[in-house]
Amino acid sequence: MYEIPLSSQTSLWWDLGILVLVFGLVMAAEALALRRGRRSRSMQVLLGLALAGYLAVYAWLAFFYRTPFDTPQLLLTPFRSHAEAFSTDGGLHIVRLGLARQILLNILVYMPLGILLPGLLPQRRSRFPVALLCGFGLSLLTEVLQYVTRRGYCETDDLIHNTLGTLLGLGCYALGTLLLRRLIRPADPGKR
Repeated sequence: MYEIPLSSQTSLWWDLGILVLVFGLVMAAEALALRRGRRSRSMQVLLGLALAGYLAVYAWLAFFYRTPFDTPQLLLTPFRSHAEAFSTDGGLHIVRLGLARQILLNILVYMPLGILLPGLLPQRRSRFPVALLCGFGLSLLTEVLQYVTRRGYCETDDLIHNTLGTLLGLGCYALGTLLLRRLIRPADPGKR
């Protein structure tokens, strides 16, 4: 992760808006599945297209949007960005707002992945660990490719933040589906 001047970064509101849109789409799919007692093929296709769109935008932001460095950049010290962005002298203070925002964006950018994947994976107990492993794997692949292509820093903090974002997305999905199950009763197959 490298710090982008705050004025040249996109608005956090766009990121949050996209996150809310993805969450709404997945929860609508889950509500339909609960009402019907099964997942519809068309909703699975729609969620798959949303995931493909997410991955395309992600690839553009992670690689194609960036200008390559002259040499590969490697930062392996965990939580280095936290030490640079925050100070604990006399309480918690943000000393580098652009870097603190970058930390938040690295978490937010993976939350849609954590929300989308469980809706696409088969309904088994292992789908949450599989989704978390996919988030970690995508982040690791991204960091390695950024090192090889020199289009960004290969750093441990991004791996940590991205995996945390996937985990938070999974938490949002789990909480949303729990609330839906309490609100919506599955369709009674005997009444059809």
